[in-house]
Amino acid sequence: MIPRLLLSLALALASLLAVPAASAQGGTRAAYDTNAKTLVGARWQQTTDRYSYDMEEGTVKVQFLIKPDGSPANVRVTPVGTKPLKNTVRLTKEMIEKMRFPAVPPAILKGTNGKGIPSEMVLTVAG
Repeated sequence: MIPRLLLSLALALASLLAVPAASAQGGTRAAYDTNAKTLVGARWQQTTDRYSYDMEEGTVKVQFLIKPDGSPANVRVTPVGTKPLKNTVRLTKEMIEKMRFPAVPPAILKGTNGKGIPSEMVLTVAG
């Protein structure tokens, strides 16, 4: 119950932080960001349920690029705080690298360099 609550709070905060950048693009970016975060949240829940015995408790920051075809690139996962979280970082990176997102609409790509859109979120494993 607590991991889901923390995940919900982290995703809500990440969505709120994404809104100012999205507003400049007419809300389409905001909808895409929200959908991507929802997809990651659902996969995160599956991952933490499946590998709970192997993941250390703590928080990680996830940064990646969603390429125009919806595949992730340049995935970076770093622990937040002083704990190393080696397995949590590894499993989170593998999870993101295996994901596929909807193709990025051309209207959103116009505001980028054409390589994709950046995505960032914070995920927590709690006991």
